[in-house]
Amino acid sequence: MITVETPLTLVSDDDLLEIGRLIESKFPRGRYHHSLYHQLVFYKKAIRLYNEGLTWYEVSKELGIRESATYHWLVLGRKPWSTYKIPPATFDFGYLLGSGIGDGTMSANGKKLLYKWIKDEDFADKIVESARNLNVYAYKWYRERGWFVIISNVVISELVWIGKTNPYLLLPIISNMKVGRGVLSGWFDAEGSPAISGLSEYKYCVPCAASTNKELIEVMGKLLDMLNIHYTINKQETKEIRDPRTRKVYKPKSEKLYRLRIRRCCVIKFNEVISFRISRKKVVLEKIIQQSGFKNVCQ
Repeated sequence: MITVETPLTLVSDDDLLEIGRLIESKFPRGRYHHSLYHQLVFYKKAIRLYNEGLTWYEVSKELGIRESATYHWLVLGRKPWSTYKIPPATFDFGYLLGSGIGDGTMSANGKKLLYKWIKDEDFADKIVESARNLNVYAYKWYRERGWFVIISNVVISELVWIGKTNPYLLLPIISNMKVGRGVLSGWFDAEGSPAISGLSEYKYCVPCAASTNKELIEVMGKLLDMLNIHYTINKQETKEIRDPRTRKVYKPKSEKLYRLRIRRCCVIKFNEVISFRISRKKVVLEKIIQQSGFKNVCQ
């Protein structure tokens, strides 16, 4: 029996085709790329038919695809995604998706993921480390006021874009426990904060993160549900932002801001299961726990 082993094949055929349609409309690259997500759908169907007893030739006729494709897949054991280096379902894969959704931007052709003006070098180091653990090329450098990181992987870049624009389509891929933890850890490193008040008010603080994308907040909430970490989501009006360096005033793209807060009963569990990889934020969270005397209610 042949099995399928890639995070993308956890997605339903309809959702996979929808992901392919959205990506192909955003990053058109010609016929070769156009076949990637569609080939994954055909590959899943070919595996099912082959396991039901059909020959590779019969599978080709049944699906209406090239005989050479089914021969290579079913007889020679080749995968349609081999040239795209789809990462395995690991914490590091999730960390790149989460941090990319928070702080990453895609190159014009969608093949690379770029992080700009990162304040913390250890955050840049963690991104590079996660990429290299997946055998994905990554490089960091410093320019003027912050760190830059580039990751060269088509699939990661495309899935980050899907996470930014259509988060629910990403949910089947990141619902694995390891990947989900990685996504939350990367997203909280990029967008989260251990506290929003001063040192004297630490006892009233809890970890939180915010976004103008309501669906993204809901998806992150579902990942917290999977880990049995309780939270609240609050909605508030957005305000104009003044750049302290240039003094320019920027208007937010959305009038609503959605803030996800970890409930006090789960702060200790959050620190143990997800936490921050950025040392600056990690130290503050540990001070909050020490000063607040949280009870580890949720095990």
